Amino acid sequence: MTSPARHVGDAGLQPQRTDLAWRRTALSLAGGSVAAGKVLELVLGGGSWALAVVGTGLAGVLAVVAHRRSRREVAGGRLVATCAVTALLLGLGALAFVVGAPLVR
Repeated sequence: MTSPARHVGDAGLQPQRTDLAWRRTALSLAGGSVAAGKVLELVLGGGSWALAVVGTGLAGVLAVVAHRRSRREVAGGRLVATCAVTALLLGLGALAFVVGAPLVR
């Protein structure tokens, strides 16, 4: 019994849709980071803009890695796992700010 051969040619529009989805994700992360920097400015002061810069930088890294990944046929979920962990950490950080903000005053 042989293993199924991997198709290297054109797989239709699926790779293009996946590439566009990763671009939208990176753009959303960048926009959300800037919006969070503005919203959290009253609570964190200048630290909110530091977090916004970090989030925007992560969005840039995500866009570059996703672009490189889409240009070559690579199987694996490291990019997906990294995005999931980053989103989880950002969400936990936002939850800590929301819960901790009333305690600071």
